[in-house]
Amino acid sequence: MNQEKKYRNQGPPLQAEGRTEIVVEKLIGLADAGPELPLGGADRLKDAIRPLWQAEVRMRAQRRRKGIIMSGLAAAAGVILAVAVMSHLRHGAPPVVMPVASLESIIGELEISPGGGASFSVGEAHRGMDLLPGAWLHVGSGVRAALRLAGGQSLRLDSSTRVQLVSAGVVRLESGAVYIDSQDQEGAGIEVLTAFGTARDIGTQFEVRHDGETVLIRVREGVVELENDQGNFEINSGTEVSVAADGSMTSRSLSAFDPVWQWVQEIATVVEIEGRSVSATLAWVSRETGLEVEFSDPELEAFADATILHGSAEGLTPAEVPELVLPGCGLEVSRRPGVLVIQRMGEEFGKEG
Repeated sequence: MNQEKKYRNQGPPLQAEGRTEIVVEKLIGLADAGPELPLGGADRLKDAIRPLWQAEVRMRAQRRRKGIIMSGLAAAAGVILAVAVMSHLRHGAPPVVMPVASLESIIGELEISPGGGASFSVGEAHRGMDLLPGAWLHVGSGVRAALRLAGGQSLRLDSSTRVQLVSAGVVRLESGAVYIDSQDQEGAGIEVLTAFGTARDIGTQFEVRHDGETVLIRVREGVVELENDQGNFEINSGTEVSVAADGSMTSRSLSAFDPVWQWVQEIATVVEIEGRSVSATLAWVSRETGLEVEFSDPELEAFADATILHGSAEGLTPAEVPELVLPGCGLEVSRRPGVLVIQRMGEEFGKEG
């Protein structure tokens, strides 16, 4: 009642339609702003609410003879309907864009071109940074980067690489090379799109390299499916396939510890060895280097299972970890082609278990 007196004091009496419009606008003005409306949402909101309060006004005029209580209820109903429409429109707003990857490690500076935005560079200080779908990444000469995809897979980028993060499961390779390790990750594999076909992993470690004339697919572990104009093909572990622009393919054998994998180790994210057993750490070294691990005797293997490491391996490559970490446990390593032999300090190097 006091509010109605206030309106009367400000000028001549208002018509029912005008007074109701002021009340509704005032209530909406007092409401929380809520999430941002989609493009054109404000106009849609006005168009949706206008017939609601106009209908309420007509009902109010018809019911004025039934008393002020009924009129007040009608006005309240109109406001409730307006809020319902606002909620409906807000639910139609575009969903929040979720990150598809995060920056895990980097050597040098990585250039990022987000969809519709200006390019910018990031470095070591930006580790953990989230990356959104559609972003283009440019890795310059002498630069390498490792990402962690939303599904948990490791995605590594070699020098002179340009790649787009289409989604959490799709990568577009324009030039350079990418390496994917999807160990222990469930669900659909990662797809790498190239001008000469699509490589799809089936739980594996593999590399796709594009130099403009050919696409190389190297499978370190597991199986990769290649799909191009010639059909679908499976590439097994230990194989490198070269695909030309005309779809023709050649292949050769490739070991898991071939020097071509060296760059992958250099950008590998070092595991936290604090509180980790010697055996678990060596299992990580084996996966990253492609080398098998052997113990000089069964008792030593049990010792490695029970021995817990302390400290940090930060700054070391996987290949460097055994030589620099194991001596603290009274162990050392010798090497044979494709094998790391773990033995007690002072044992004759090269002894086979």
